[in-house]
Amino acid sequence: MKSLKRLCILSVAGAMALSACSSGASTSENGATAPAGAAETFAASPGEVESPADHRAGDAPADGAPPVPTPDAEYAAEEADGEIYAETAAMYEETAAVTTVAFAADMDTADEGEYTEEYFTSVTVNNGVRAGQLTAGEWNDNENWGFFVNLCNRGLIEYPAYGIDPRFRTAVTVKAPDGSPVVNASVTLFDGDKASWTAVTDKEGKVYLFGRGDTLRVSGGGTSSLYRIDGGVEDVPRETSEAETDIAAGTDITETERTTFHDALEIVVRKGTAELLGKDAADRIFGSEATETPPEDSPDMEAVAEQYIQDRQPFISNDVDVVFDGGYKAYPDMQIMFIVDTTGSMGDELMFLQSDFTAIAEAVGTDHAEFSVNFYKDKEDTYVTRTHPFSKDIKDISRILNSEYAEGGGDEPEAVSEILDECMHSQYWKGDTVKLAFLIFDAPPHSDSHSLKVLEKAMKSASAQGIRVIPVVSSNGARETELFGRGLAIFTGGTYVFLTDDSGIGESHLEPIIGHYEVESLYDLIIRLINEYRQ
Repeated sequence: MKSLKRLCILSVAGAMALSACSSGASTSENGATAPAGAAETFAASPGEVESPADHRAGDAPADGAPPVPTPDAEYAAEEADGEIYAETAAMYEETAAVTTVAFAADMDTADEGEYTEEYFTSVTVNNGVRAGQLTAGEWNDNENWGFFVNLCNRGLIEYPAYGIDPRFRTAVTVKAPDGSPVVNASVTLFDGDKASWTAVTDKEGKVYLFGRGDTLRVSGGGTSSLYRIDGGVEDVPRETSEAETDIAAGTDITETERTTFHDALEIVVRKGTAELLGKDAADRIFGSEATETPPEDSPDMEAVAEQYIQDRQPFISNDVDVVFDGGYKAYPDMQIMFIVDTTGSMGDELMFLQSDFTAIAEAVGTDHAEFSVNFYKDKEDTYVTRTHPFSKDIKDISRILNSEYAEGGGDEPEAVSEILDECMHSQYWKGDTVKLAFLIFDAPPHSDSHSLKVLEKAMKSASAQGIRVIPVVSSNGARETELFGRGLAIFTGGTYVFLTDDSGIGESHLEPIIGHYEVESLYDLIIRLINEYRQ
């Protein structure tokens, strides 16, 4: 499929409804990244794969084959509206099957011959739509960090979301003494004696760490080195007082400093409350004057103040280069996992994987790759999670895929935390492989405290093992689903993938708030990403 250039125009003005699904856009210019920080060592110790020649979307049938029947204009219009009439669809499926049988028969005795299973499979029609037609785009926030920070600072997207807080990021590039990238090294960020985040370098020697910290430990091949960070801080949207910084860091300050600071901060909070609720409401909450003792039923100002500070923390980004003279090696083998939401709205996406998985696996090859397919729904459905080990047996994996069907769900949050917990902590991951996990879904996780703790643990485990999670947002995912997916990709060193409306299949898909991107077939995009992560 020919790639199409796409620009998502950003606008604060909100979203336009499309088939019960919001689509928002906004405009922003790419922002500059923070000045690079320096790292000082203070202690150390000893190809491209061609797509298969199957009959995919837009390709001509085999030589001499009659074209696959296509719906008429009225049927196409119904499909564009997301309405497939069973009678019409059945008619076209029957016509396609008859045409296939007639052609696949021996050309001299077309009415008597047997069709070939290979050709019949390659042109199977599902509700008038051939396999492989889903279209998608990709966006990597870690590689467009200035753009991402500008979106957040302008309020066009908001984090923290679902416990994902990317406001403190350290981007590290690890190189050998000869300047070559150090692959598959474990890098940990420490805040004092506490480990904040651990991740594994990619084939470019890059890694992204999250949380506060001033020390790095790089390990590989039985060797480790420690590095002190001199961090650069991005421009902040407002000045922060010494007392505010101390409170945010949990440092004790004098009662006078605290009282003075809270008086000043109360004015800001009170002003915001007045803008939202009106002056009378603000007066009832805080008293007629900001410095007055608030009434007994007013909120705890210390808690309000500290939450206010937390919500307005600026982005702090360190870019660090370190030289590591230790053991490391590339991994020729890959483990590729597909995690699929099988609730009722995910029929098109599940059908895509059922139709195209074999072609994807054959394009990637099984000499140095193995695959796993896993499924989830939600509580009260027929099951919550179903997981399977990695395998090179493509027929067996296809059998597992073809036994699944989309049903259940009905509410937006699904058991995302539960499936990620099981898959990221799976005993089937190996230490010396490139690890990819495609999460194909259209709804965010539950947001109760337990689910968010499970989710945080799963993301940290994925990052520490070098599992790159690639969210594929599907169907009619809302903005919250986009925020979760982008945050998940940021935290695990993956990239964000989203279906587009270019295929005309299924419900309208949410347009993400991003910059330029290419429209590709989902089939091609998945193969491209697998090859880009290959070492």
